[in-house]
Amino acid sequence: MEIQLTLATKDRFLAAAKSDVQTAGWLIGWHTENGIVVVGCIACSGSTPYILVQDVDKRLGILPAGLDLVGVFMCTKQGLDANEIEDYLGQLLLAGYKNLDETSEFCYTVMHQDNCIGYMYNNSRQNAQPVRVTFIDREQLYSQCSLIRVQGMLPISYELQERGESDDDGLIATFDNLQNQVMSPVTAFHLKNSEVLLCNQKEFEPSINGLRYDTPCSELQDFISDEDDGNDFASAKEKKYKSVVENNNMRMQLLFKITGDDAIQRTISCLPIIHYQKREFQNISLTIPIDFVVLVPKNHPVSKLVSIMVNGVVTQLDIIKQTLIESRNGKLLPAIEIFHFVSAYCDHFVTLILPLLFSDHDLENKRRQYHQWLLLPEDRPLLRRGNRYSFPEDRTTTNYLTNVHVGLPNSGVKHGQVSIVSGTYTYHHYKQDHFDDNGWGCAYRSLQTIVSWFRHQAYTDQPIPTHEEIQKALVDVGDKPNSFIGSKRWIGSLEVSYCLDKLIGVAAKIMNLSSGSDLSIKGRELAIHFKTQGTPIMIGGGVLAHTIIGVDFNDSTGDLKFLVLDPHYTGTEDLYIIQNKGWCTWRGIDYWDPNTYYNLCLPQRPLVL
Repeated sequence: MEIQLTLATKDRFLAAAKSDVQTAGWLIGWHTENGIVVVGCIACSGSTPYILVQDVDKRLGILPAGLDLVGVFMCTKQGLDANEIEDYLGQLLLAGYKNLDETSEFCYTVMHQDNCIGYMYNNSRQNAQPVRVTFIDREQLYSQCSLIRVQGMLPISYELQERGESDDDGLIATFDNLQNQVMSPVTAFHLKNSEVLLCNQKEFEPSINGLRYDTPCSELQDFISDEDDGNDFASAKEKKYKSVVENNNMRMQLLFKITGDDAIQRTISCLPIIHYQKREFQNISLTIPIDFVVLVPKNHPVSKLVSIMVNGVVTQLDIIKQTLIESRNGKLLPAIEIFHFVSAYCDHFVTLILPLLFSDHDLENKRRQYHQWLLLPEDRPLLRRGNRYSFPEDRTTTNYLTNVHVGLPNSGVKHGQVSIVSGTYTYHHYKQDHFDDNGWGCAYRSLQTIVSWFRHQAYTDQPIPTHEEIQKALVDVGDKPNSFIGSKRWIGSLEVSYCLDKLIGVAAKIMNLSSGSDLSIKGRELAIHFKTQGTPIMIGGGVLAHTIIGVDFNDSTGDLKFLVLDPHYTGTEDLYIIQNKGWCTWRGIDYWDPNTYYNLCLPQRPLVL
C-alpha cells in the first residue's frame, strides 16, 4: 500500500508546515488497488475532528465531481506519532464522519518540516500503519484519470411573493423542484461528437454497441468523432503542444427526456384541468447555466459515471441558489458566471460561481477564503476572472501565439538549473497588428509581451498598449516632449519601466551593465528573479531590445544560457519557424555584444490577491 501525492499538494503542505499555526484538513482523491491517489486538499478553519466534519460539505462544491474524501492531513512544526494519529482518527469517527466505515481504508499524512509521513488507517483494526508516500507530477496524474466537462442550461420561472413574504421561498422551492427533476430518470447526458447517451436509470442500458456496464471511462474517447481538418501532420503537431489536461478532455451535455415512459411518469395522472385567474403579478424568469468538471480514474466504469454527474448538477444548483440569495438586489436576481481555474499550485480544477455585477475587487474577501481553503498563496491572483481556464471550445481566434518556448530542446548546459517565466505570455514582434515598426519598435514589442504576462496572470485587465499609447504615456510622465507621439523613435529599458508604472501600476528594477560580457556573472541573480517574480525581462543594448524569458545556470561551473524571445521577427505566427529559425531559442553569453552597454528591466510582481 502507498499514498501517491501530487507535487503541487506537497508544495502547499511544505508552505503550511512553516507556519506557527497548525493546519489540518481533508485529502481528496480516489482509492486504487495499491493504495490512495491524493489529488488535492481542503483546509479547515480548525484542526479538531469536530471542526473538520462541520466544515467539509460546504467546501467540496468548488472541487471536481468524482473526487472523494480519502483522508486527512496535518501540517505542523511538531511531529506526531502513530498513537496520536490513531487517537485523532478515532475522534474523527466519533465526530460523525460518515465515510469512515469498517471496510474503508483511510489515509493520514503529516507534513513535519520537510518530511511527509503517511499512514493508512482501518477502522476495523483501529490502528494506523505507516505506508510509503510517493510524489507524482501533473502529467503523471492526468495519465491516470479522465476529465469530463458537463454543461447545460436550465430555465426557471417563479412568481414573486406578496409583500411580507420572503422572495427567497419561491426561489428555494423552484430550485428544489429542479433538483428533483435532475435526480429523476428523465435526466440524460450526451457525450459531445458521439452517439453515446447515458441515462439516469437503475439498470445501465448502453445507447450504442460496444458500450458495456464495465466499460472504463477512458474508452469513451473511442466513441468520439474526430474534428480535425484531415491534415494528420497538423493534428499531431497540435496535440504535441496541447497541455496534458486538454488531451484528456471530454464533454457531456445535460439533457432531459420529453417523451417515453420516464417522462410520462412525471406528469399528473389525471384529466387536464385548466384554472384561469386574471390578475397582475411579478414573475422571475431566467436560465441557469450548468458547468462543472468531473475527474475520475481512467478505469472507473461508465455505469457509475451518471450518478457522479447527477450529484455534480445537484451540488452546483445548491451553490447557484445560495449565490443568488446572497447577492440579490431587492427583488432582482443577478446574472451569474461560472469559471474554472487550474494553476501551478493546484493540479485539479477549481470551479467558482460569481455574480456578474461584482468586480474582482468586490470579491476579494471571498477569494481570500478560497485561497485559504485550498492552501494557495495569498500574495498573487490565482482565482480572478482573468485567471480562468479556457477550454478549447471556449477560445476565440487570436492573432498572437502564447508561450512559444514550450517544446524547445534543452539548452545544453550540463547539470544546469532551468528557471523560466511562470505562467502565460503572448509573443509580440515587428509588423504585428498591421503596423510596420520594423527597425525601431523592438522595445515597444518587448513591453507588449511583458504587459501580456500581467494580463494573463490577472494582475491587470488593461489592454495591450499600442505604440501611440506607449508614447503618450511617456509624454504624460514628463519623459518625452509632445513631438514624441507618432514618431518612430526607439525606447529603452528605463522608458519601459516608466510605462509599466504608468499604464498598469507595476514597478521594475533596472540592472545596469557596462558590457554584454557582464551578463556572465548575472546567472544567479536572473535565476532568482524567475523563481521569485516569474516575469519576462526586457534587455536593451544599443538600438536593439530583446526579451529574456529564462536562464539555464550551473551554479558550480558558472555555465549559463539565456532563453531569448526576439521581437525583431517580421513573419507570420508560425510556431515552427519561430522555434527553428532562432526567434525563440537558447543563447550563450557570446550573443551579447561585449562592446555595448546594456540595461535590463526586471518587472516586479505586485503582492496582491
